[in-house]
Amino acid sequence: MPYAIPHDGPFGQMLEATGRHPWRPAHLHFMITAPGFETLITHVFRKNSDYLDSDAVFGVRQSLVCDWAPQPDGSYQLTYDFVLNRAQDRADESNAQHGR
Repeated sequence: MPYAIPHDGPFGQMLEATGRHPWRPAHLHFMITAPGFETLITHVFRKNSDYLDSDAVFGVRQSLVCDWAPQPDGSYQLTYDFVLNRAQDRADESNAQHGR
């Protein structure tokens, strides 16, 4: 379900000044962890949700939009392929930062 982000105070003034609304499209947040991989924190948006083309915080990417199939019990099922990056050990990370 779409929802409005808090829009009182300075952020609300910015939205008003730019002619934007405070609404976010329907989405689910995920934090995925696995040994040997970097933690992934992301969200997946519901296809055909209102505000996909005008998200208040500019978070929508087409690659993060998918169908949510209604289930008989009132819940939804979505299928999405999450891809995790392998964790680098500290030496590899340090060498990459220093061009080695």
